[in-house]
Amino acid sequence: DSKTTQPNSGEGAEEEPVHLPCNHSTISGPEYISWYRQIPHQGPEYLIHGLNNNVTNRMASLSIAIDRKSSTLVLP
Repeated sequence: DSKTTQPNSGEGAEEEPVHLPCNHSTISGPEYISWYRQIPHQGPEYLIHGLNNNVTNRMASLSIAIDRKSSTLVLP
């Protein structure tokens, strides 16, 4: 379990992507970086995960820094 720092929520104009940064400076080794979202009064929902570089699926895009100490989730 790596320590993470990220905003509790994000918002953007309709039709504009939302960018959510996350710092995970204590990550080490081949640990996957996973993102979930949680809508109030609902359970967590898996969005995307990656080991390095950039990953995209139908729900989100994930950009992982070269040193893997930070990442940014982009919700379309």
